[in-house]
Amino acid sequence: MQQNEPSVELVVHKGTVRDFVYGIKSVKREITDQLIREDSLPHFKYAATFIPLTYFSDGRDGYDVQYMTQKELIADMLKQYERYLNLLAGVGQELMGHEQVELAE
Repeated sequence: MQQNEPSVELVVHKGTVRDFVYGIKSVKREITDQLIREDSLPHFKYAATFIPLTYFSDGRDGYDVQYMTQKELIADMLKQYERYLNLLAGVGQELMGHEQVELAE
C-alpha cells in the first residue's frame, strides 16, 4: 500500500503468527477526457475518482467494496476472518502431522 492512500484497517493480533488484517484503502483512478466531456454522463466532472479497495496481510489482491452495504461489509470481514482461522487451523494440523511422522521414524 502506498503511504499517501487514505485507509482504515481492522487488525487482530495473533502473537506468533501473521496478524489478521482487513483493510480498505482509497485508490485514485484516472478518468479519460472522453468520459468527462460526454454530455450524457454529467456525473463525471473531475479527471479522477477514488475507489475503496480491500487489502490483506497475506498479500492477496483486494477488491472493490464501494457498493457493499454496512451489513455486507461486516459479513465480508467475518468471512475473511473465518478464512484466516481455517488457514491457521490447516497449517497447525499439517505441522502436527509432520511431527507425528517424524516421531514414528
